[in-house]
Formats: sequence, C-alpha cells, structure tokens
Amino acid sequence: MDESHSLLLNEEAFKACPDAKKAVFVYEWLRYLDRILPVTQRTDLKSVQRDLQRQLESRLNSASGPPTRQLLARPVG
Repeated sequence: MDESHSLLLNEEAFKACPDAKKAVFVYEWLRYLDRILPVTQRTDLKSVQRDLQRQLESRLNSASGPPTRQLLARPVG
C-alpha cells in the first residue's frame, strides 16, 4: 500500500467533522505525520509534497491551540 496517500489531510472527513472536533482532527493528523514522515520514502513524499505543504500552511493560518502550533513548529527528522 502506498502510504503517501495517507500523508494528506482527508479534506472531506475534515469538512464533515463537527466544528467542536476539528481541532482534535487536525491534531491527530499532525501527530500521525510526526511519526510517519521520518520513515517515509522520499519518492512517496515528493509525490504529495505540494499538497501537503498547502495543507500545513493553511493550518498555520487558521486558529489553533498550543499543542497544534507546537507540532506545526517542530522540525522533521
């Protein structure tokens, strides 16, 4: 199975998520990325890099709590 598809935030599931749960949804996705990115093949990452970067930047621009901001600011590797 190609893991690169799961690197991206599931936009449909995020939109369907109740507003009260969206912050938790994003936090869980970021925690997953924190674990999976260091072991992801470069070719898999390259194939979704543009979309992943767009999603991460949009999370930076949205209101988020300290735990989410901490995960967003953390270097990978």
